[in-house]
Formats: sequence, structure tokens, C-alpha cells
Amino acid sequence: MKLRAPEPHEAPALTDLVRRSRASHGYDAEFMAIFADVLTVHPEAWGVPLLAEGDQILGYVELQPETARIEHRLIAPEAQGQGVGL
Repeated sequence: MKLRAPEPHEAPALTDLVRRSRASHGYDAEFMAIFADVLTVHPEAWGVPLLAEGDQILGYVELQPETARIEHRLIAPEAQGQGVGL
């Protein structure tokens, strides 16, 4: 596993990871629809390291731009419970 910076073309894959991760924690379709924009990873918000194994993205950390404080830590559902922590 490798911690690295995301590439701009990975925004859709990161958005998918965010939505699947939230859904795996019980967020329903209504919540997901209401917060669709918030649950979308925008390339201009880079500064988020991601954890990958080969081409598979396992998780990522979103940092608050002003303070670099960790805002969100998200792990792909298939990697949860496997010792993949950020």
C-alpha cells in the first residue's frame, strides 16, 4: 500500500469511494441525494492524500484547507475491517 497525492483524473473514483463509504455506514439514498455536491470530490480541493494498492484506491483523507486539520477519513467498504486505516 502506498500513500500518495491523487491525480486529477481520479476525482470520479474518489467521489465513488466517498459515496460508497458513506452508504456503508447507513446513510440512505435521500441523504445521499441531498448532499450529493458535498459528497463529490472536486479537483480544486486537492491536498488530500489517498491510500492505494496498485490501481485500487482504498481510502483518502480530506484536509481542511486553512488549517490542514483532518476533515474526513474515508475507507472503501471492501477495505473496511482489513487493517487499512488512515
